[in-house]
Amino acid sequence: MELENLRDSWRAHSACNEHTEADWERMTARAATGKMQNSAQRLLLRWRIVGIVAAMLPFQLLPQFRGGEATIRYVGWILLGLFVVAAFSRICRLRGLLQEIDPVVGSLRETCAAVVRLRRSFLHGVVINVTLAVLLLGTLALHQWTLNRTDWLYAFGIGLCVGIPLGINLFYRTLQDIEVLAAALRNVDEPR
Repeated sequence: MELENLRDSWRAHSACNEHTEADWERMTARAATGKMQNSAQRLLLRWRIVGIVAAMLPFQLLPQFRGGEATIRYVGWILLGLFVVAAFSRICRLRGLLQEIDPVVGSLRETCAAVVRLRRSFLHGVVINVTLAVLLLGTLALHQWTLNRTDWLYAFGIGLCVGIPLGINLFYRTLQDIEVLAAALRNVDEPR
């Protein structure tokens, strides 16, 4: 009985044992491509949402810049325009970098290098957009303060006190992740 079970088990698994190394690599590449396509679709969806929010932002903030001192109002409009343009240009750049990541066409090293470029570009975009957002919201708070609405200035200050430590922590964690992957790529490239 056990010999018969062993024979049946051997026959069932013999199909798996017949695969060559190339077959295994193709199956692994197919699985990696499926996971990568799902991740890419999620990223593209998030970037579309960010694009919609950036496109709607002027309609939300421009009414807040009515009245008050003209210089502060114009600076706010300029910063708002810069923020929207920076957000859209970063999304376009990231979409281009995302298309470079293809585990089927490229090697594992090329795919990882493309991921490092994408993550670094994303982090640069975050720094630019956060800087513009802080300047924009600071200008908005200053504008509202000139209209005797001090609650905006207090909210901006509290937002800075909470947001700066959280943002710095998240920035350094993401930077460390990128550096770990970049160091792994450097170790692979170095001759032994």
